[in-house]
Amino acid sequence: MWRVPVRRLAALLLLPGLAAPAAASALPPSDLSDDPLDRGALLALPGLYRLRVDVTVEALVTRDGRRLPVQAGVRRIATLGTAFGVAPGGYVVAAAHVVRPGGESLAVDARVNQLAAAGRRHDADIARRWVRRQGARAGGVRVVGRRLTQADAGQGAGASRSWTPRRVRIERRADLALLRILAPQAPALPLYAVQTEGTPVVTIGYGGEGIADAALTPVVRRGALGRSGTVRRATERTLTAVTTGVERGDSGGPAVDRDGQVRGVVVLRSADGGIVEPSQAIRKLMRAAGVVPEAGAAAARFRVAMGRFWALDFRGAARGFRSTLEAFDDHTLARRQLRRATALQRRPVGFAADGSLRRFLLALAALSAVAAIGCSIALAVTRRRGGGHPDYD
Repeated sequence: MWRVPVRRLAALLLLPGLAAPAAASALPPSDLSDDPLDRGALLALPGLYRLRVDVTVEALVTRDGRRLPVQAGVRRIATLGTAFGVAPGGYVVAAAHVVRPGGESLAVDARVNQLAAAGRRHDADIARRWVRRQGARAGGVRVVGRRLTQADAGQGAGASRSWTPRRVRIERRADLALLRILAPQAPALPLYAVQTEGTPVVTIGYGGEGIADAALTPVVRRGALGRSGTVRRATERTLTAVTTGVERGDSGGPAVDRDGQVRGVVVLRSADGGIVEPSQAIRKLMRAAGVVPEAGAAAARFRVAMGRFWALDFRGAARGFRSTLEAFDDHTLARRQLRRATALQRRPVGFAADGSLRRFLLALAALSAVAAIGCSIALAVTRRRGGGHPDYD
């Protein structure tokens, strides 16, 4: 463990030798994939949410104190982020800077709106250069709405419910916020306490150019945990690098391992990957709010059902998915998986499996055939050496 100033953190954590950010996938993984990270992502998706926060910005305030009003018609700004369930009772974690927007990104958005309203060229790069040159910040910021919507895990956006969350607690030093929605049985993600460099993970979130405001299918990116370091501010704060690509909108998204357990929360991005708050910081936030981390009945039943599904016990999986829906009828993946398991009960496994599992089954059959041939040859040799078996009347 080591200590660095916060402004140097990203550069030091993401050292040469770590893998480059992996390509992103905007589609849920195949439910019959034998890839452990695909399975971890599928276990996590039902507990994921898109977070939209609407704010109004009255003016931009420059370093020298000038106040430049934002025109009334373009004061409203929408920001997107990601969130996920952490405990029964509807408890959800998000990034604090998304729940309560501020900083450079909000000033850049406000400047873009200023330029657009004036009929001038208004791309984000131009606005960002101006904000940095002027030392500008957003003034008169007011949050006018927050909305959490379930991720589309494969059933279509029409199956995703939305809630207006209640803010429970914000911890800006850890850039985390605890929210609550009126969905007490909603599934949550289990938290894993240990950060091990090199652990394969996927990050799941709503970042990237392909994510539109109405999109509910998150992007899944592959990578691994990197080094951890301690930031020195008013209090010490430990952060961990991740080699997955991170885009604006991914903030608040989980980094999950092959078992669907949360290893961290995405809070920063860099040219080489991202930075996550470790899961211990989530536990600390929840402990301060008197909330106990737990996946809940719906998540536990879904995990068991998917285990049976992956073991090709489709009848047992179907029972598990029905049990999941009994625990939480708005589960975003159990209903689709119930249909899948019911249909696959009537079809040969070879046709049900995706390419990777089919290849595995064919290879297993080939090995069995080779073993059978080997046994036959060995038996023939034995017979020749021993004169064969005696005849019986």
